[in-house]
Amino acid sequence: MNAAKKFVLLAIGLFAVVQFSSAQTWTQTSAPSNFWNCVASSVDGSKLVATYGGDGLIYISTNSGVDWMQTSAPTDSWTSVASSADGTKLVAAASGDLIYTSTNSGFDWAATSAPSNSWATVASSADGSKLIAAANGDLIYFSTNSGADWMPANAPAAGWESVACSADGTKAIAANGNQVWISKDSGATWTQTDLPSQNWSSVCSSADGNKLVAVGRPTVTSPSGQPISSGGIGISTDSGASWTTNGNFGADAIVSSEDGNKLTAGNGSRIYTSTDLGMTWIQETNISGSIACSADGNKLVVATQTLTTSPSGFLFLIAGPIYTSFSTPSPQMNITPTNGGFKLSWIIPSTNFVLQQSSDLSTWTDLTNTPVLNLTNLQNEVTLPLSAGNGFYRLKTP
Repeated sequence: MNAAKKFVLLAIGLFAVVQFSSAQTWTQTSAPSNFWNCVASSVDGSKLVATYGGDGLIYISTNSGVDWMQTSAPTDSWTSVASSADGTKLVAAASGDLIYTSTNSGFDWAATSAPSNSWATVASSADGSKLIAAANGDLIYFSTNSGADWMPANAPAAGWESVACSADGTKAIAANGNQVWISKDSGATWTQTDLPSQNWSSVCSSADGNKLVAVGRPTVTSPSGQPISSGGIGISTDSGASWTTNGNFGADAIVSSEDGNKLTAGNGSRIYTSTDLGMTWIQETNISGSIACSADGNKLVVATQTLTTSPSGFLFLIAGPIYTSFSTPSPQMNITPTNGGFKLSWIIPSTNFVLQQSSDLSTWTDLTNTPVLNLTNLQNEVTLPLSAGNGFYRLKTP
């Protein structure tokens, strides 16, 4: 095997996954330092969009953060941004203003019919058709036609801080700084979960909406030493019907891979990752901020603004850069029988793998079948017919 290549091998009747490990490295991008407060990513991690508040702007990257450009979005107090799976459709919200959408990866923006409000957070389905937006101190609104029309949901007016949804936009989760709510009809109706009241700050969802995570802000103390907030994490594997909690981990932001197992969280001063749905965590780096990741969780982007303490003991924010981190992916290739054939699938990887076929494990040829992105689970899929003889398949890095 060429040492420069990475492979995942699958044989009909025999399944083997080769796992590879690599160090996580972080690179400061060319994006200017700002009070970045939100960032979003396409599922392959190639298209990124970042916003900042105050007299803020929206920046985009089409090459995984190597280069950034200012968009035509108006100067506004941007608070949140979300992306479709391919990065073409974007939605951005401004505090005390409107919600804007883009249909060309952020190059052009148009105001939607959503009312002017203190918008705090937005979420998008994989195809960009279903959108959910929540306001700080007000209601949750939803759209089923890419933002052309918006309707208020039945959730109460509250200090909404974070919202996330499944890839198809049907299942959703939202946190309002005190409670966590879920929806199973694209944000139209909401039900409060049985998670305890606390300062919930961020939520995320797996692509199928079955695995949900909510985190509370990490412990922060006032200059007098009094606790302002205390962290905690809630995890559900049944779309929010039941939860397990852990009060020893807190974060300001959290994102999930497609399968929900790989989580990345920021607690104001550090980035942590988990590969077991939040059961254990590893500190990655001493930066933090708004986080986004590719579907496989191997491409990370962090848009920073730093919470620091003045000599007199008061907390304040300073502007920060945008960082990216790429690790070599090792996706699991799955096989599913179909009528007269079988389907191969794998999570969208950070590196574009090529599907190869062999009858003898010696000579390999690239398959010309173009993978289809399944927008319900964010996996590449190729359907093939059954044939006589041996059949072996693998994914190879270019």
